[in-house]
Amino acid sequence: MKYRQITSTTKQLFSRISPSLRAKLIHILLNSIRTKDRENFVFELLRNLNTINDSKKEDLAEMLEEILFLDDKEFEKVAYSIILGIMSAGSKRED
Repeated sequence: MKYRQITSTTKQLFSRISPSLRAKLIHILLNSIRTKDRENFVFELLRNLNTINDSKKEDLAEMLEEILFLDDKEFEKVAYSIILGIMSAGSKRED
């Protein structure tokens, strides 16, 4: 997996939604990781991605098509890469 690319693409996509929605999503995703609920993690991520009108969301979806089948360590790395991208979406610094 290309963690940096996942983080960068996630940052670009989620910079289009409000900070309050990003904060709520981060909370939900972190809770899904804590409870090891991969299905909820993917559901919430895709549900929020579908609200964004950008062709890059297909790129991110393609990168993540195997996320449910990863081992626990690899899943956590990908999940935290996504969360870091969402958290940094409001920053002014560009990659």
